[in-house]
Amino acid sequence: MLIQNINIEGRKVEYIDRKETLQAASEALRQCKEIAVDLEFDRNRYRYGFNLCLVQIEAEHQLYIIDPVAPEIGSLQALFDIFEDERVMKIMHSPNEDIALLKTHNCHPKNVADTEYAARLLDIKGVSLGALLTSELDITLNKALQTSNWNHRPLSFSQIVYAAHDVLHLRQLYHQLMARLKESDRFAWYDDLCRELENTVYVENPNPHLKMTDAARLAPFNQHILQSIYKWRDAIAKRLDMPPSNIVSNATLVEWAVKPAKNLDEWVRTRGLIKRYRELHEFNRYQTIVERAVTEAKEQKMATIWSRLPRQEGVYLRSRDEAELIREDLKTIRMQVREQYGESVAGLILSANQSDDIARGKPLASLRPFALPLVLKIAEELKIDFKKYGLV
Repeated sequence: MLIQNINIEGRKVEYIDRKETLQAASEALRQCKEIAVDLEFDRNRYRYGFNLCLVQIEAEHQLYIIDPVAPEIGSLQALFDIFEDERVMKIMHSPNEDIALLKTHNCHPKNVADTEYAARLLDIKGVSLGALLTSELDITLNKALQTSNWNHRPLSFSQIVYAAHDVLHLRQLYHQLMARLKESDRFAWYDDLCRELENTVYVENPNPHLKMTDAARLAPFNQHILQSIYKWRDAIAKRLDMPPSNIVSNATLVEWAVKPAKNLDEWVRTRGLIKRYRELHEFNRYQTIVERAVTEAKEQKMATIWSRLPRQEGVYLRSRDEAELIREDLKTIRMQVREQYGESVAGLILSANQSDDIARGKPLASLRPFALPLVLKIAEELKIDFKKYGLV
């Protein structure tokens, strides 16, 4: 794809789809002190899996649109080396998923600066990139193409312009937020949060079938059936390079876990089942998988009636009554944190999920390094004694 002489708001755009141009761009980027970075990816929307589709970089008034899908691009290692170079700051916005995706490519970014964390520490209410560009720089960002198909080639001119705008003003936004943050007493917290981002370990969910709506309320017996047909669907989706929900919907899988299709007629009439699999041999394969799962569930004497998960060793280390007392004390502290620091900051100091984890048995020391002394100080002011629970 040849794109020449494109300028966006005074910045030259270089579309990189060959190994030679990637190498040249990487050498130029290595000389920069800071670069703005964003990724476009597809996560089971148009293809199977978690796929890197585009990399956008703005540096010293130059825009690079790097196409990892292009057949002549080769390895992205030259670019990944820059992402891992601590001498080059990577300014990104809410990069949790971007970093997770890079780690699946064995790229471990260093010296990341997150503009969302900066905004949250300033207790700004709207922290999406579009909201921040509007409130801080009076720039309106058009997000109409956010969910477009980034796998399809050639990309449209509109897609390239959209992608470029995700990094175009990011460095300016960062410096504006940093100027305000440095004047606050929260600047030291920012580095802790960004380093935490870098150290995030990407782990595949071992039980993705339980994330589907209503799956957690199925009896263990039916959850086992669901897991088996989920794997069946996933294998088909991977082979066809399609989103799993395009094979058959999540809602149908959950329904089948309780009431499997009994005959070919039911199978053929299944709403949303991909047409090429409405055949006898695939129904027979599905039936075999369900029957095997039922047999296994019976052999393991799995419960056929839903109930709340029992208290497990290592999860609940306290009695339920004591856990509830801790939860209430932490709720009181959270309210005080919100009053003192603001709603956005409070979630970074002590969230509801963190409170629940501590009540269940996690140590208080599992809080972020900057958050722990703040929580202990507020607890002391409120005369909440953590010693009686063995938390300190």
